[in-house]
Amino acid sequence: DRCKRTLFIRNLPDISDYTREKEISFESPISISMIGGITKERGVTQLVKAAGKSGATLNLAGNFIPKSYEDELKQLPEYKNVNYCGFLDKKGMVSLLEGTSIGASTLLNIGQYDKIDTFPTKVYDYMAMKLPVIISNTNFAKEMNSKYNFAICVDPNNVDEIAQAVQWIKDHPQEAAKMGKNGRKIIENEWNWEKESL
Repeated sequence: DRCKRTLFIRNLPDISDYTREKEISFESPISISMIGGITKERGVTQLVKAAGKSGATLNLAGNFIPKSYEDELKQLPEYKNVNYCGFLDKKGMVSLLEGTSIGASTLLNIGQYDKIDTFPTKVYDYMAMKLPVIISNTNFAKEMNSKYNFAICVDPNNVDEIAQAVQWIKDHPQEAAKMGKNGRKIIENEWNWEKESL
C-alpha cells in the first residue's frame, strides 16, 4: 500500500532553550557563526573568504566532512579569521551564539538545498537567538524574508556579495538588531516546536 497522507514536520526550536542575556554587539571585530556539518556544499569556502574580506571573525562549529576538507580550508590565507569551535552540544551552541553578531547559512544552490520549503535547522537557531541572518537566496528564503525581514539573502557563490552583507550589518547596527528581533518574534509566534508538535 502506498502512503495516502504525508505529514511534513519541521525540526523547529523549543523556545525555552534559547535565552539571550545581552544585546548583540555590531562593533568591530564583528563575528559570524556557522553551525552544522562543515562541508564544501554548505558554502563554507566562500564564507571563509568573505569573512577575510570583511575583517570578520568566523566561528565554525561542527565536524569537517570529509576530514580532509579542514586541511583544504587551512590553505586559504583567510583561514586566519576562523575560530574553529569543534562540535558543540545545545548549551555550547547557545553560548556561542550569545557572543555572535550574525548567523550564516550560505548553502550552495545544489542538490536539495534550493528546492525545499524550509530552512536548515540552524537558521531557526540563529533567529531564536535574535541574530540577523545571512542566507542563500533560494526562492523560499527570498519570499519569507520579504514578508518578515530577518535576513540578507545572498548568492552563496559570490564572496563579494557575502562580504558586502557583513559590511552592511556593521554599518547599520540598528536595522540589523531589528532584523534579529523580527526573527525572534517569528520563532515565538509561528516557527517553534510547541506549535509544530500540536
